[in-house]
Amino acid sequence: MPPLSRYDPSPPEPVAELTRGIPHAVVLRNAIGEYSVLVPATSRPVRPASKTDLLKSNILLDRRSKEWVNQFTKGGPDAGGDPNDGGGADGDSRHFIYPVHGSLGFLFTPSLASSLFLLLLRFLNRQYDAVFRMAESCVSDTELSGVERTVFNQLRTLREDQHPDAHACRLRISLATLGSREHMAPEWSLEEELGAYVTKHASVSAACRLTMQEELELLDHCALDIKVRLEGARLGGLLIQADAQGLCACRAYTGGGARAL
Repeated sequence: MPPLSRYDPSPPEPVAELTRGIPHAVVLRNAIGEYSVLVPATSRPVRPASKTDLLKSNILLDRRSKEWVNQFTKGGPDAGGDPNDGGGADGDSRHFIYPVHGSLGFLFTPSLASSLFLLLLRFLNRQYDAVFRMAESCVSDTELSGVERTVFNQLRTLREDQHPDAHACRLRISLATLGSREHMAPEWSLEEELGAYVTKHASVSAACRLTMQEELELLDHCALDIKVRLEGARLGGLLIQADAQGLCACRAYTGGGARAL
């Protein structure tokens, strides 16, 4: 039986930093000094709309979404999940528990549902570097549970985020789920996201830049107006050679299509 954990009102600064942007997080500490973070999941986290603050990063907890609440409370009034697995199964995810690594540097995500929920919270709070790093660990090649599907679908509400790093994060998620499209198909246009990434490439932070290989792999899955063969370096200065005519042209992708520069 794991040691009993209690609420810690004054956690160390590194632990408090791990809860940044999660207004309803509760830090727990057990008798042997191990920390964990408990995050209630029955309120749908959203980013409040603002006409004046375009980079708003605070999170609003929507308790009125019946679809969200019902999905997380299918197990009835006693559904709370196994505290040792962080929640994850349908009806067993009223909250998620994230153990803190002994270095106090990062959180463990015991289940796919908890990983997706943390990814969503980080994205809402514009912690793009964290989202970029986490994307590869938030993938499943099997059918998603109701809770997992509900959280994953909530990412579509962030399509309006036009920050350069946000495009990079959506592309990273698209790349991570390329082999799982039957179960995890992101609800945004790969062509549009890639076009915006190219246009804003100079403003994408170093922590959120795709490698050349990743850029070319994504481009290979785009629906293009002509068949092209890629040569050269970074997508931000694409050198594309048409197969048919052998003509070289630099192309940038904007919207859903392509235009020659």
